[in-house]
Parts: sequence; structure tokens; C-alpha cells
Amino acid sequence: MSTSASNAADARRLVRTIAEGEESYAENPFLGRIRSGQATQEDTRRLVEAELRLIDTEAAAYGAMAMRFYAKPQDVYCTRLLEMVQNAKPRLLEAAGSLGVDVRDASPHKRSELTEHAYGCFLSWLALNGDRAAIGLASYVDVESYYRTQNALAAYLREPGRDTTPEILEYYRHVDAGVLREGALAFAQAGLDEGGDPDRAVRLAGLMREALREFWTAGRPQPHEPGPPADHPSEPLP
Repeated sequence: MSTSASNAADARRLVRTIAEGEESYAENPFLGRIRSGQATQEDTRRLVEAELRLIDTEAAAYGAMAMRFYAKPQDVYCTRLLEMVQNAKPRLLEAAGSLGVDVRDASPHKRSELTEHAYGCFLSWLALNGDRAAIGLASYVDVESYYRTQNALAAYLREPGRDTTPEILEYYRHVDAGVLREGALAFAQAGLDEGGDPDRAVRLAGLMREALREFWTAGRPQPHEPGPPADHPSEPLP
């Protein structure tokens, strides 16, 4: 493949390729529960726990990306991701505390199933081994999946009568992810323009899609795990 921009693959076209044959790569079990009205406060608590287990891994991964990629204007995307995670952590900790989540219980070391670590492991590998094209496309998939679900949850929790906390509402709020999506595409395109392999980029973005599916199911109860505490009922929120 030529390394000239005129002959480079188009990042937007490749994103459409990733979604071929599927309703949407952003669909996931958690989003399904929201749309069916079956999401519970316990679901939200488990999601918060899953995010707590990952946030330091995400920060390390984005930091590695920012260290590797800094020479092109589009590389500011990596710094933006790192700052996003750093700014989110205090709010996540407050949200966790409002639901009675013990940070120690949310430690990655408390979970032994491989599915619990799939997203963090793949993101870490990608940060160290992916090129701009692969990281950009995979990140686009990540951003699309996460914020589509977060925005649905934000709207769900704000419906009249939902039992939640101000800290949860502060953390799960509607976000216009357009800037992040465009940043991911520009970063990917910079990689394609310098000769990045589009087929490899699509394959790795597909692996990100699979890792995200594991993330969205990671909040489910583990075998032999006790049920939710009495003050966090598992029936649908009123």
C-alpha cells in the first residue's frame, strides 16, 4: 500500500466496515437492559465497580499512548483521553461512595475470571503495540460504545421516580462525544496516511468490540456470589 495520503484508506469507510453484518457495534447487554426498562440500581452499582477496576489501567494505557505519539497535530487525541480519565476519577470515587461501594472490593485482584480483565488487557496491549491507525479505529469503537450507553443511562436515571444519588447523576450525565469521535478518526487517518495497514486496523478494532462486550457483561454476578445487600434492591427501579 502506498504511503501517500492520496492512496491511503479512508478512516470513516473503515469504521463502516467494522459495523458490517451487525445491527451496531455499540449494542451491548447493559444498553439492552436500559432500553427494556429492566436496569436496576444494582446494575448501576456493578457498573461503577467495573469502572473502578479499570480506571487506573485506562490512565496508564493512555499515558503510554501519549508518550509514544506526540509528533503530529492529531496526536493531541491521546493527551485528551488521558486528561478525560484523570478528570473522571474523583467523580467516579464519589459516585461509588454514594452507593456504598468499597474501593477495596472493586480492586481488579478481587476478580479472577478472564472476562473481568479482557478490556483492560486489550487496551494495555493496544497502547504498547498498536499504530495510529489501529489505535484510532479501536478508540472510535470504544468511544461510540461507551458514550451511547452512558447517555442512555443518564436519561434513564433522570426519569421521574428513579432511585439514585446526586453523585451518580453527576457522573453519568449526557456527553456529546462528537469531539472525541472526530479526534479518533483524525488520529486513525494520520496513521493510514503514513502507511498504516488498514486491514490490521480493522482487525484490532474488531477485537476492541469483543473486549467491550466482555466489559458490558462484567458487572453480572459471579458464580456463588452473594446477592445484593438489602439496601440495594435488585428489582427494577420504580
